[in-house]
Amino acid sequence: MGTDHDKPDVRSALRRAVKAGMVVTEIHNGHRWGMLSCPECGGRGLTIACSPRNQGDMANRIKEFVRKHPGCGKEET
Repeated sequence: MGTDHDKPDVRSALRRAVKAGMVVTEIHNGHRWGMLSCPECGGRGLTIACSPRNQGDMANRIKEFVRKHPGCGKEET
């Protein structure tokens, strides 16, 4: 489980996701840096890009993923 993404906005969002109970898996395969997934529901995860075009958009997608899983893991405050 890692949250050491090169982009600061993405790294911060990943850290908040982990605190909310999500799982971050580093993959480093092509343009894919890793995956964000929910351990409770086991549904489709979110692919995290190595170098997103807009790091703010990627961070917002991470926050939205966590928001859509409020009953999973710990709730984000």
